[in-house]
Amino acid sequence: MQVEVDEYRDYEKALAALGEAYNILCKSPTAEDTYHDAISELRTRMTLVKAYLNASQYGTFLSRV
Repeated sequence: MQVEVDEYRDYEKALAALGEAYNILCKSPTAEDTYHDAISELRTRMTLVKAYLNASQYGTFLSRV
């Protein structure tokens, strides 16, 4: 995920990678007990990337007006 952001500025791919990691951790039989902190961190990062993407799209829209 970090490579997509640092090298390519591809936040959509980064979001997809975070989502995939989130899904894999959540499918674990002991997900809540073992990976609680990691799942919480992934949710936070996904929320931040989504907010960035929304803000970027809004900025692109404003520059066209």
